Amino acid sequence: GFMTNIKKLLETVCCGKILSDDSDPTFADALRFRDGKRRFDAIWNVCKSKMKCEESQADDEDDMNKGKAPNHNHGGCGNVQPTVRRKGLTLNGTWKAQKGDE
Repeated sequence: GFMTNIKKLLETVCCGKILSDDSDPTFADALRFRDGKRRFDAIWNVCKSKMKCEESQADDEDDMNKGKAPNHNHGGCGNVQPTVRRKGLTLNGTWKAQKGDE
């Protein structure tokens, strides 16, 4: 129902951006679905395993990457994503402890 879709949406989006981008071939395949429900489920299946919002990479390696394929820049915030749990009508987000945390 509605709460399930909200949970899936929370697992898919961070900082106004979808957690995956076009450089991922499975995400590009998921975008090809014309039916909205199938496309949403396919995008959620790709993004649910992403536990970090990928931030943009520094442009200090411009000289080395000139001959390679164009670099896809996600432009995310770099934050770790929570594990969203649904219990009844509540949604709880829990973050796993990082190595530098206490």
